[in-house]
Amino acid sequence: MGSRLHAMVVRARLLIAATAVLGGVWLLGGGWRFDRSLAWWSFTVSVLMPFVVAIGLLALGWWAMRRSAFSAAFDVRDGAFVAPPAALQVAALTSGALALLTSAAGSTLRDLTEGNSDDVVFAIVTLVVLVPVVVLVALMVLASFRDRARIELRPDGVGLFERLGTHVVPWEAIAVGPYPHVRPGWAVNRIGLARSDLVRRRGAARLRPKARDVSLPQMVATHPAFIAAAINHYLFYPQYRTAIGTPQEYERLCRALTSPEAS
Repeated sequence: MGSRLHAMVVRARLLIAATAVLGGVWLLGGGWRFDRSLAWWSFTVSVLMPFVVAIGLLALGWWAMRRSAFSAAFDVRDGAFVAPPAALQVAALTSGALALLTSAAGSTLRDLTEGNSDDVVFAIVTLVVLVPVVVLVALMVLASFRDRARIELRPDGVGLFERLGTHVVPWEAIAVGPYPHVRPGWAVNRIGLARSDLVRRRGAARLRPKARDVSLPQMVATHPAFIAAAINHYLFYPQYRTAIGTPQEYERLCRALTSPEAS
């Protein structure tokens, strides 16, 4: 995927950064003069505009999830075969969440500065509710700049890097398949676990310490069937695992997965 993927990632991160900057501009613009005569201005700039943009971005993200073409390919880098993030999906959904948060913050700011006592009480309650939302959106933005979500096939196992958590699954922990199971409709894969105690978990993944299966991240650019086929291949042919992450092994894997015997 190479340079084309890099360009998409750069554009995706620029979209997220631009939305964050616009969010600040919207809030500052709406709050420049808070008085009754300019109530329409503060509402339009700090609430309505970011809300409309948020709906558009979230719709774009949903469309990208349903319509984007997946590639039957991995990136070969850092000693692994990597299924990189679907840049457009990640950027659109993250930017949409940012814009929606801006709209909610703008509405709360208006209630605090323009509303009556009941509005102020409601705004304070809203601020308390918004605190965990702000943390969640901040984590989403951080994950987007940390190359998540992605899947890595390595000699020692499979790394599942979700936006809020990580599973590192040794090959020995995966139940004999074929796995993952591909659900119809949505592109969701699941890997069954024979030894969940061997799985290393970080972040939100720790919430299910004894789960008997793990879901593969959805928002990746590689086709889920290709990922499933590659994982199955190394489950049944463990002698090739030590070479994972090398260009020579990637060429051999592609030949093996596209040969008549594989189909």
